[in-house]
Amino acid sequence: MKTRIVSGIIYGLLVILATHPIGQELLFKLNIDISQKYLFSAAMLLLYGITMWEICTMMKYDNWIFILITMLIGGIVLYFFASKFLAGTLFVQFQLKYALLVVLTIIAIVTTFKYSDEITQLDTSKLIFNVVYISIPFALVFAIPKTIFHFGKEVFYIFVLIWISDSIAYFIGSKWGKTKLFPTISPNKSREGLIAGMIATIIGGFVIEYFNPKDLLQGNYIIVGIIVAIIAPLGDLMASKLKRVFEVKDSGKLIPGHGGLLDRLDSFILCIPFVFLYFMIQN
Repeated sequence: MKTRIVSGIIYGLLVILATHPIGQELLFKLNIDISQKYLFSAAMLLLYGITMWEICTMMKYDNWIFILITMLIGGIVLYFFASKFLAGTLFVQFQLKYALLVVLTIIAIVTTFKYSDEITQLDTSKLIFNVVYISIPFALVFAIPKTIFHFGKEVFYIFVLIWISDSIAYFIGSKWGKTKLFPTISPNKSREGLIAGMIATIIGGFVIEYFNPKDLLQGNYIIVGIIVAIIAPLGDLMASKLKRVFEVKDSGKLIPGHGGLLDRLDSFILCIPFVFLYFMIQN
């Protein structure tokens, strides 16, 4: 537990530095001339690269060439959004082509829970699934910030809400959880933990919305809190299902006490497309 807490704190601090204006302030104090948008972009690209490599390794491709193709296609999808973000030309407005990306995410969810055996059979199916499951959410994360010139805290607060969801569900479930949620997929998760995590996340959304000026963040974070409360546990279950299918305990060993980076980002990966869809619609 001590290892889990310490590594979790270090991971959390790195995320805060990359997604919160405090990261920019620290760089200035250290006389490092790099803007917040480049720090954010570098962090997201690093997280993407490690996460994609972990899931490709976990899925045990029969031919390593398909791993390279997966990374290449995923990189192209990511480049489209990241380049527009860095150029300051990507703003979230409703467009059908972007909405369809969220539809693909929903298809990935259905595929995981209903057609998981098909994912294991062909490298081509693994390739398509991983591009949708990993690349699209990391691409859409570049469309989340309200502006890159006065860097918003949208992505930071999404992380905060997910941490609330995960932490409360874990501690309440460990202490008072009696009714198993999905014992065949994730035997340690309970309905009591799920409900507690959802309530705490929605309260977190209220707090964020209350203490932030209306023009600082896009959207209403009470609604974002509700979205995260529903989707974050689903993201966790989806990753657990994949690990069961491919018979691994953790996606990797990068974070002591937690496993791989995918084990920490599973909820984030699934939440981003749905939060993005909300921001796109409300704009």
